Amino acid sequence: MANIDFSKKLRSAENRITAGDIDEGERIYRRILALDPENVLALVNLGGLLIAGAENSMEAAALSQRAVALDPENSVALVNLGVSQLHCGELEAACEAFCGAIEVNADLVLAHERRARTLILLGRLEEAPTAARAAPPRDRSTHFRKGQVDEWREVFTPEQSLAASQAMPADLCARFGWTC
Repeated sequence: MANIDFSKKLRSAENRITAGDIDEGERIYRRILALDPENVLALVNLGGLLIAGAENSMEAAALSQRAVALDPENSVALVNLGVSQLHCGELEAACEAFCGAIEVNADLVLAHERRARTLILLGRLEEAPTAARAAPPRDRSTHFRKGQVDEWREVFTPEQSLAASQAMPADLCARFGWTC
C-alpha cells in the first residue's frame, strides 16, 4: 500500500472536519487506515480527533501509540499520546509522552504547558513551574491547537483543571494568559 498517494484523502478529511462534519472526517481517516494501517498522518489525525471525546480515549491512545511506534520523532503523535493517557488517568505515562515530544521539538509550547500541568496533578509541584518556564515565549495563538488561550482546560477533567489552576504560580498564568 505504500505506493498509494493518500494526500487527497487526508486533505478531504481535514476539509470535512474544518467544515464541521467531524463524523465524515473520522470515516475518511478510518478508510485510509483500513487500506494503509501504517499511515502515520491518518493515525495522528484520527487519534487527535478522538481525544476530544473522552469515551474514545483508549482508542486515541492506541492510535497514538501506533503512530509513535512507526515515527518516534513525531512530536504531535507524542502530544496526542500524552493527552489520551491523561484522559485514561495514566498521569506518569502522559508526563513521559510530553517529555518525549519536548525532546523531539523543544519549541512545542503545547507539550511544555501540558507537561507542567501534568506535573501538578502528579503532586510534583516543585518541578511544574520550571517545566512551564522552559517553554519558549510565543504569540499566544501558537500555544494551542485552536488558538484559544484556555484551551488546555479541554484536556483535563474538571477536577484536574481545578487542581492545576490552583497550583499554578501567578506569573505563569500571566505569561501564558491563562485563567487561573
